[in-house]
Amino acid sequence: MTDTNNGLRVFNKTVADGLNITMSGMSHATEFIMLIAENHWRVAEEPVEVLYTEYSKSKGQPLLNGVNIIFDGFLRGRMPR
Repeated sequence: MTDTNNGLRVFNKTVADGLNITMSGMSHATEFIMLIAENHWRVAEEPVEVLYTEYSKSKGQPLLNGVNIIFDGFLRGRMPR
């Protein structure tokens, strides 16, 4: 997937029944990718247009967000499912 934190996620009932999202914030998008791989779900992307404001472009994303996502992924691997 080209942008895991953007876009609308649409899935069928089988996938919905198999979702067990345990991560919060931006980490849930990474967990969703892990679930796709683990369950061999098919994925298709549709292009979307994202319009960023000058404010959102100027503030960026803190490095801590990336560290938190990695840490959450590490914890997820240790949690019973």
